[in-house]
Amino acid sequence: SVYGQLDDKAAIYSGTIDNTDRAISRLLAKLRAVDAREDTLIIYASDNGSYRDDRTGGLRGRKGVNWEGGIRVPGIYSWPGQISEGRVETTPSGLVDVVPTVCGLLDIEPPKVHLDGSDISPLLTQTGSFSRHQPLIWHLQRSKPIIAMRDGDYSMVAERDYDLTLENMFNE
Repeated sequence: SVYGQLDDKAAIYSGTIDNTDRAISRLLAKLRAVDAREDTLIIYASDNGSYRDDRTGGLRGRKGVNWEGGIRVPGIYSWPGQISEGRVETTPSGLVDVVPTVCGLLDIEPPKVHLDGSDISPLLTQTGSFSRHQPLIWHLQRSKPIIAMRDGDYSMVAERDYDLTLENMFNE
C-alpha cells in the first residue's frame, strides 16, 4: 500500500482520506459533465476530530472529547461565482450553522423553528457583517470535559460533578 501495511491504523486512516478525496473528485467531474458547476452549492465537513492523536493538528483532545482536537473539524463551502475559492475563514462555525446558512445563501425563509445555528453567509460571500445569536456549544455525555462553549474569542469547558456509571444513570 502507498500508505503502509494493511494492518497499520495510520495507513488505513490515510487511505480512507485519499479514497474520500478521489470520490469527491469523481463527483465533481460528473457534476461538471451534467450541469454548470455554478448551479450547485457543495458543503463538506466532518462531524468530529480525529481518533488519532497525530491527526489533530497539535490540538488538545481527539474524537469523543470536548477539547479543540475533538471538536475542531474541516468545513468547506463551495459555490463558484458566489463564494470566493481558496479563502480561509477564521470565524468559528459548526454544522449547526448549515441550515440557516443555506437559507441565507439561497435567500429563502428559514424554517419556523428555533435554530441553534447562525447564518454565516455574510462571511462566505463577504457581503456583510456577521453576529452569532448564541454561543456554540458541544456536549458529550461521556467526555471529560462534558461540555465546551465558544463565544467569540473565548472558550469555556466544564467537567461533570457526578459519577457517570450505568448504575447511577438508571437510579436517577
